[in-house]
Amino acid sequence: MLKIISVIIAVLLLSVVPELVDGNPKCSDIGFAYQLSAEDGSGIYTDGDWTVELWITSGTTDTVTFESNIPVAAAIIKAATQANIYRFPVPVLDANDLSSPNQSDVSHVFFCYGTATAVSVSGFGVRHEEEYNEIYWETASELTTALYEVTRNGVVIAQVPPQEPGSAIGATYYVIDAAGCASYGLRAIEIDGNVTTFGPESSCPTPVHITFLSAVTGIFGTIAGVALCLAFLLARRRRNW
Repeated sequence: MLKIISVIIAVLLLSVVPELVDGNPKCSDIGFAYQLSAEDGSGIYTDGDWTVELWITSGTTDTVTFESNIPVAAAIIKAATQANIYRFPVPVLDANDLSSPNQSDVSHVFFCYGTATAVSVSGFGVRHEEEYNEIYWETASELTTALYEVTRNGVVIAQVPPQEPGSAIGATYYVIDAAGCASYGLRAIEIDGNVTTFGPESSCPTPVHITFLSAVTGIFGTIAGVALCLAFLLARRRRNW
């Protein structure tokens, strides 16, 4: 039975296709709670409880092999400005010949495990811009995001799909609302139905054009008053002539 299980796991590992991403993603960015970093090439890495032995083989494309005492759910292989993310269908104690991105030299490897974290919204806020309110938010990753909902005073006013669904890449969002003073919130909905809320944040638009028109009216009113006074004085002077 153990041999059968080993064969099944080996077949599953052969089918794992890495996700190529830009930047320097960490385990928390792709939905995992724990990370062990290997940043000095081949060797043994440990945090006291978790130990991983790593071998990096140089070639046309660097390859990574590891053994761990704790099942690894994902491995992030970083090289140059990109990373290959391997998500294992079943957490594994070892894996062979994981490749670096774009035939580059491996700079470091992150090993991930633990319960997947909720949607990663890194910032949420509201600001007023002239006659409208702008609701904005940023995400660090959208691995399990299904939908975003924007609320005004507790009522949903916009539904926004994720820009990078199922990805470790985040995005930036803007929603414009022409309402007056209001309180806004954000609901991040996961594919499993879980909901994370952010806010509320309040904002009031500034009626810039009203202030401008009042100023203009005041200027023209002053000019008109001066003109009437001058006309009155000239009329009296002519009578005296």
